Amino acid sequence: VGELVINGTPPNLKEIILPELRTMTLGLKINDWKSAVERISLPKATEIGTLVCKSSALTTLSAPRLVTLGSLDLVSGNLTTNGDGESPLTTLSLPELSSSEGSISISELPQLSELRMPNLVRTGAFMTSRLMLLKELDLSRLERVDQELKLDFYLYNSKNTALTELRLPALKSVGSRLSIRAAHGLPSISLPELEQSKEFWIMESSALQKIEWSNKPKHIPTLAFDEIDLAGTVDLSGIE
Repeated sequence: VGELVINGTPPNLKEIILPELRTMTLGLKINDWKSAVERISLPKATEIGTLVCKSSALTTLSAPRLVTLGSLDLVSGNLTTNGDGESPLTTLSLPELSSSEGSISISELPQLSELRMPNLVRTGAFMTSRLMLLKELDLSRLERVDQELKLDFYLYNSKNTALTELRLPALKSVGSRLSIRAAHGLPSISLPELEQSKEFWIMESSALQKIEWSNKPKHIPTLAFDEIDLAGTVDLSGIE
């Protein structure tokens, strides 16, 4: 199929199950915030152009064989000032996804605790925001982000203290900015293979004590530490 678009709010549509579908050239788009879709299952899909879901009822997104994705945009939940929302989604796992030519954007999922893309090697951009309960982020094979890599947990006066480990063991390059904001449970950040990024910003991370990276030459024109207490060490000797 080329594209499946759901723009209205059919009240009885709670599941989208396409058991034999293998490719969606343009993709799947659920554009209405009032959508009642709770489950999306694409068990044999290997290639999807764009996957957009704005349903605040979404609990399960299953695409276990997905290898190629144009872009991913998950924006669910109605936020209030204390960070509580409507989306019950707790786990997002795309175990076979290896590349995304566009952007991967995941935001406003207040119950999301696990985000796993263990085979993702390259993406155009990767952005998260307002994931207040996220405690596990698996991007263990990510090597290249062509544009921005943004991990932003800020939400008014709320803090994410659940994420206590951030390791990007294969990351070599970020085309524009690499930024980490308001991850208040992180004692260390591990970037052992990082060689270049136009900007590297760490903001509002009160528990941070150490940045781990190798002695490989690193090309980072802009490096910023903003509102952190950093009681430990950051070795800058490898930065040219």
